[in-house]
Amino acid sequence: MAAGSRGHASTTAARSGSVPALHQCAGVFLLQTRPCNTLSYMETTLTIRLPSDLKRQLDALSRRTHRSASELVRESLRRFIASEQIAAVRKMAMPLAEAQGLVTDEDIFKAVS
Repeated sequence: MAAGSRGHASTTAARSGSVPALHQCAGVFLLQTRPCNTLSYMETTLTIRLPSDLKRQLDALSRRTHRSASELVRESLRRFIASEQIAAVRKMAMPLAEAQGLVTDEDIFKAVS
């Protein structure tokens, strides 16, 4: 395996871009007809497909911030998951808050101040 291949082996045809390529990742073979980005963290690998413009934006941000694309995607996922968890708690708490007359953020601020 070539240096810098991160444990992924692919056929020579993959370099042409439009020819389907057979890739091996963690012992699994994947047939791909377009570029795919594989992100690894610890022992888990997630393969995602990105539109070309989003990949270019990610690469530009990576260069600008001197952080890897993987690091940026992990941070984005952490923030998204935290946001979704907060939204779920808020949705669950809303009926209880409304029953006590707490409808707006200002109502809650007044109650806790």
